[in-house]
Amino acid sequence: MKQKVPITRSGHRMLLKELSHLRRVVRPEVLEELHEARGYGVKIENQQFLLARERHATIQKSINELEEKLAACEIFVGRKYFFKQVGFGTVITVENLHSGKVNRFQMVGPWESDISEGRLSGGQRPHGAWRRR
Repeated sequence: MKQKVPITRSGHRMLLKELSHLRRVVRPEVLEELHEARGYGVKIENQQFLLARERHATIQKSINELEEKLAACEIFVGRKYFFKQVGFGTVITVENLHSGKVNRFQMVGPWESDISEGRLSGGQRPHGAWRRR
């Protein structure tokens, strides 16, 4: 059995929203372009058709990847951890001892990691593998 990848509820919603946008908005646009380009003939010289077909394949690949991610993830909520151990979903405070700057981060799954948004992923490490001050 394949190991489930942890994800927060907001990260799961974000992936679902992206998948829905690709299915309901982007793919129909691309299919319309493809249908229009087919009207000029399916030939090697028809660059419009070739580009539309390539874009369709790219969008379909993105949709398939998102579906696989969603199937492989497990939403984690409200877990308690031992004192001074960091685990999934924990919000941590990190202080730079040289500059005194303090940053807050939430530990999240690998597909929702975004350092600029304050979300860090620890990969597949076991809970408690990080230590905080």
